[in-house]
Amino acid sequence: MAWTNQRKVFGGILAVAGAALIADRALTGDSTIGPDTAAAAADTTPLKAAASAPSAPAAAQGPTLVDRLESLREQASDSDPFASPFVTEVVIASAAPETPVTPAFDTTAWSAKHKLTAVLKGRNGAVAMIGGQVYRIGDQLDGLTLTAIENQTARFEGPGTAAELSVRSAEAR
Repeated sequence: MAWTNQRKVFGGILAVAGAALIADRALTGDSTIGPDTAAAAADTTPLKAAASAPSAPAAAQGPTLVDRLESLREQASDSDPFASPFVTEVVIASAAPETPVTPAFDTTAWSAKHKLTAVLKGRNGAVAMIGGQVYRIGDQLDGLTLTAIENQTARFEGPGTAAELSVRSAEAR
Protein backbone atom coordinates (compact mmCIF):
# COMPACT_ATOMS: atom_id res chain seq x y z
CA MET A 1 0.00 0.00 0.00
CA ALA A 2 1.49 3.37 -1.06
CA TRP A 3 1.53 6.19 1.46
CA THR A 4 -0.17 9.41 0.38
CA ASN A 5 1.35 12.77 1.18
CA GLN A 6 -1.23 13.30 3.92
CA ARG A 7 -0.32 10.05 5.62
CA LYS A 8 3.38 10.88 5.37
CA VAL A 9 2.78 14.22 7.11
CA PHE A 10 0.70 12.61 9.87
CA GLY A 11 3.35 9.92 10.33
CA GLY A 12 6.07 12.58 10.61
CA ILE A 13 4.11 14.54 13.20
CA LEU A 14 3.46 11.38 15.19
CA ALA A 15 7.17 10.46 15.09
CA VAL A 16 8.21 13.95 16.30
CA ALA A 17 5.64 13.83 19.14
CA GLY A 18 6.84 10.38 20.19
CA ALA A 19 10.48 11.53 20.15
CA ALA A 20 9.57 14.55 22.26
CA LEU A 21 7.79 12.34 24.81
CA ILE A 22 10.76 9.97 25.04
CA ALA A 23 13.20 12.89 25.42
CA ASP A 24 11.02 14.44 28.12
CA ARG A 25 10.84 11.23 30.15
CA ALA A 26 14.57 10.57 29.71
CA LEU A 27 15.67 14.06 30.77
CA THR A 28 13.22 14.75 33.60
CA GLY A 29 12.97 11.25 34.95
CA ASP A 30 9.89 9.18 35.60
CA SER A 31 8.27 11.45 38.16
CA THR A 32 4.54 10.97 38.33
CA ILE A 33 2.61 13.90 39.62
CA GLY A 34 -0.67 13.15 41.30
CA PRO A 35 -2.91 14.61 43.97
CA ASP A 36 -0.51 13.70 46.78
CA THR A 37 2.54 15.41 45.27
CA ALA A 38 0.48 18.47 44.23
CA ALA A 39 -0.82 18.95 47.79
CA ALA A 40 2.71 18.61 49.19
CA ALA A 41 4.02 21.18 46.69
CA ALA A 42 1.22 23.64 47.57
CA ASP A 43 2.23 23.63 51.24
CA THR A 44 5.76 24.74 50.38
CA THR A 45 4.92 27.63 48.07
CA PRO A 46 6.23 31.05 49.12
CA LEU A 47 2.69 32.48 49.26
CA LYS A 48 1.55 29.87 51.79
CA ALA A 49 4.64 30.46 53.91
CA ALA A 50 4.15 34.23 53.83
CA ALA A 51 0.47 33.96 54.74
CA SER A 52 1.09 31.65 57.66
CA ALA A 53 3.79 33.81 59.27
CA PRO A 54 3.10 37.57 59.11
CA SER A 55 6.26 39.61 59.27
CA ALA A 56 6.75 42.73 61.33
CA PRO A 57 8.37 44.83 58.58
CA ALA A 58 5.21 44.60 56.46
CA ALA A 59 3.19 46.32 59.18
CA ALA A 60 5.87 49.00 59.52
CA GLN A 61 5.64 49.95 55.84
CA GLY A 62 2.40 51.87 56.26
CA PRO A 63 -1.25 51.41 55.36
CA THR A 64 -2.20 48.54 53.11
CA LEU A 65 -3.78 48.92 49.71
CA VAL A 66 -7.20 48.12 51.14
CA ASP A 67 -6.84 50.89 53.73
CA ARG A 68 -5.79 53.42 51.09
CA LEU A 69 -8.69 52.50 48.81
CA GLU A 70 -11.17 52.78 51.66
CA SER A 71 -9.88 56.26 52.53
CA LEU A 72 -10.18 57.34 48.88
CA ARG A 73 -13.74 56.07 48.78
CA GLU A 74 -14.60 58.09 51.88
CA GLN A 75 -13.03 61.24 50.43
CA ALA A 76 -14.94 60.96 47.17
CA SER A 77 -17.85 63.39 47.10
CA ASP A 78 -19.30 61.98 43.89
CA SER A 79 -22.77 60.60 44.48
CA ASP A 80 -22.75 58.42 41.34
CA PRO A 81 -21.71 54.89 42.39
CA PHE A 82 -21.13 53.86 38.75
CA ALA A 83 -18.75 56.68 37.87
CA SER A 84 -15.23 55.66 37.01
CA PRO A 85 -12.58 56.81 39.49
CA PHE A 86 -10.13 57.15 36.59
CA VAL A 87 -12.14 59.65 34.55
CA THR A 88 -11.98 63.27 35.59
CA GLU A 89 -14.26 65.90 34.17
CA VAL A 90 -12.43 68.65 32.32
CA VAL A 91 -14.21 71.78 31.19
CA ILE A 92 -12.63 73.46 28.21
CA ALA A 93 -13.55 77.06 27.63
CA SER A 94 -14.13 77.78 23.98
CA ALA A 95 -12.03 80.57 22.57
CA ALA A 96 -13.40 83.08 20.14
CA PRO A 97 -13.05 81.69 16.63
CA GLU A 98 -10.16 83.25 14.80
CA THR A 99 -10.41 84.23 11.21
CA PRO A 100 -7.93 82.12 9.33
CA VAL A 101 -5.31 84.17 7.59
CA THR A 102 -4.59 82.71 4.21
CA PRO A 103 -1.58 83.96 2.32
CA ALA A 104 -2.23 85.49 -1.07
CA PHE A 105 -2.07 82.87 -3.81
CA ASP A 106 0.50 83.65 -6.47
CA THR A 107 -1.18 82.55 -9.71
CA THR A 108 1.78 83.70 -11.83
CA ALA A 109 4.20 81.42 -9.96
CA TRP A 110 1.66 78.60 -10.02
CA SER A 111 1.17 78.96 -13.78
CA ALA A 112 4.93 79.07 -14.33
CA LYS A 113 5.37 75.89 -12.32
CA HIS A 114 2.85 73.83 -14.33
CA LYS A 115 2.97 73.22 -18.09
CA LEU A 116 -0.13 72.29 -20.07
CA THR A 117 1.12 70.13 -22.93
CA ALA A 118 -2.12 68.83 -24.47
CA VAL A 119 -5.91 68.97 -24.33
CA LEU A 120 -7.81 65.89 -25.49
CA LYS A 121 -11.56 65.66 -26.00
CA GLY A 122 -13.31 62.34 -26.41
CA ARG A 123 -16.51 60.43 -25.70
CA ASN A 124 -15.72 60.25 -21.97
CA GLY A 125 -15.08 63.99 -21.67
CA ALA A 126 -12.04 66.19 -21.92
CA VAL A 127 -8.67 65.64 -20.26
CA ALA A 128 -5.68 67.91 -19.79
CA MET A 129 -2.09 66.70 -19.87
CA ILE A 130 -0.14 68.74 -17.33
CA GLY A 131 3.45 67.88 -16.50
CA GLY A 132 3.06 64.37 -17.91
CA GLN A 133 -0.04 63.63 -15.80
CA VAL A 134 -3.63 63.34 -17.02
CA TYR A 135 -6.22 65.50 -15.23
CA ARG A 136 -10.00 65.45 -15.56
CA ILE A 137 -12.50 68.07 -14.41
CA GLY A 138 -12.69 67.93 -10.61
CA ASP A 139 -9.08 66.79 -10.09
CA GLN A 140 -6.84 68.90 -7.87
CA LEU A 141 -3.38 70.24 -8.58
CA ASP A 142 -1.45 72.04 -5.82
CA GLY A 143 -4.58 73.24 -4.01
CA LEU A 144 -6.58 74.29 -7.08
CA THR A 145 -9.40 72.29 -8.68
CA LEU A 146 -9.68 71.83 -12.44
CA THR A 147 -13.06 73.34 -13.33
CA ALA A 148 -13.03 73.71 -17.13
CA ILE A 149 -11.17 72.37 -20.13
CA GLU A 150 -11.47 74.38 -23.34
CA ASN A 151 -9.82 73.88 -26.77
CA GLN A 152 -6.34 75.04 -25.69
CA THR A 153 -6.79 75.97 -22.02
CA ALA A 154 -7.44 74.45 -18.62
CA ARG A 155 -9.06 76.58 -15.90
CA PHE A 156 -8.36 75.97 -12.22
CA GLU A 157 -10.16 77.55 -9.28
CA GLY A 158 -9.48 77.59 -5.57
CA PRO A 159 -10.55 79.50 -2.48
CA GLY A 160 -10.58 83.12 -3.62
CA THR A 161 -8.40 82.61 -6.67
CA ALA A 162 -8.39 81.27 -10.22
CA ALA A 163 -5.65 80.33 -12.66
CA GLU A 164 -5.60 79.32 -16.28
CA LEU A 165 -3.04 77.26 -18.15
CA SER A 166 -2.74 77.49 -21.90
CA VAL A 167 -1.01 75.28 -24.44
CA ARG A 168 0.08 78.41 -26.35
CA SER A 169 1.73 79.97 -23.30
CA ALA A 170 3.52 76.67 -22.62
CA GLU A 171 4.92 76.70 -26.18
CA ALA A 172 6.19 80.27 -25.71
CA ARG A 173 8.24 79.26 -22.68
